[in-house]
Amino acid sequence: MKKTEIITRLAPTPSGYLHRGNFYNFLLNWLFARQRGGKVFLRLDDLDSDRAKPEFVEAIFKDLEALGLDWDIGPSGPDDFYRKWSQKHRTDRYVELIKTLSDKGFTYVCNCSRKSLAEQGFSGDYPGICRSKGLVFQEDVSAVRFNRSAFGVDSGDPVVLRKEGISAYHIGSICDDIDYGITHVFRGNDLKYSTQIQKEIALAAEIVAFDKIQFHHHELLLDTEGQKLSKSGGNAARNQPDSLITEFARWMGYSVPEGATLKIQELMDFPLSII
Repeated sequence: MKKTEIITRLAPTPSGYLHRGNFYNFLLNWLFARQRGGKVFLRLDDLDSDRAKPEFVEAIFKDLEALGLDWDIGPSGPDDFYRKWSQKHRTDRYVELIKTLSDKGFTYVCNCSRKSLAEQGFSGDYPGICRSKGLVFQEDVSAVRFNRSAFGVDSGDPVVLRKEGISAYHIGSICDDIDYGITHVFRGNDLKYSTQIQKEIALAAEIVAFDKIQFHHHELLLDTEGQKLSKSGGNAARNQPDSLITEFARWMGYSVPEGATLKIQELMDFPLSII
């Protein structure tokens, strides 16, 4: 039997400048594939057109170049991204998955807004108010949610089609991972919930291939206050690429002498003890 080729992904969202935690995650996905003769896919999650900005798209390519990260599948630069690789070119594919879920009875229309939920005293996970209302979708008024009740879950139904008629993140991520043959995904512990949601959606749609993807969740890089890093106006990858790579090595548990700086190729001989 032919051995499956390893394919990991870098999946930045162009809604802000990337932080050190993003770069560490990219290095981990990149290194895992390169050490095993695999491939790397670059995917920019730009479905949220309100937040995705051209300046952030351009910054992503500059930052990856500064770090020395390359990829085998995906856009060569901003122009190529907009021309061929934007998720907006794949809307029909995403809608196809939503239709499959709907045909199997796993979706419902929801008219709830954050404001209306707050006024009713609800916060946190969506409480499933509209599950049994039988509402009809109206663009700019309602959204479509995935019904998790079949999995014994009483709340937290995620949106799969936004009120603007745009497919939500989970749908795009599942379709792209399957269509581009992703085999391994390394993501932060904060995305364990997203992984669970995506596995439920794939199971409901009977996408067997998604269950074969190996997901690994790693500890987050925190700020000096012990909080999760957020996107900011910095460009640390371009200003300090060797410093970031050296910090990554220490984060991975490697013994790096004080004052030493590493190049990306020097990581190739280091075992990935985080896995």
